[in-house]
Amino acid sequence: MLTIENKFDIPFDLKLSSPYDIDDKPYGKVRLAPHEKTKLTLFPVWEYPETFVIEARVENILVDPETCLQTELKIKL
Repeated sequence: MLTIENKFDIPFDLKLSSPYDIDDKPYGKVRLAPHEKTKLTLFPVWEYPETFVIEARVENILVDPETCLQTELKIKL
């Protein structure tokens, strides 16, 4: 279980990409509501790694006119 907290006044629209299944998010789309916590359940497809890696694109924040903000989340188990 992964909990992401949005401490800001605006929502963030994420597109998550991972080799793991994200419960209830088959297309990897997640909206982080302002001042709320969002819980995600991750399931490894083959084996349980020591670290989960999730690539995230914040689709409603642009770093230039053509590119949205991109980051990588590393979760140690």
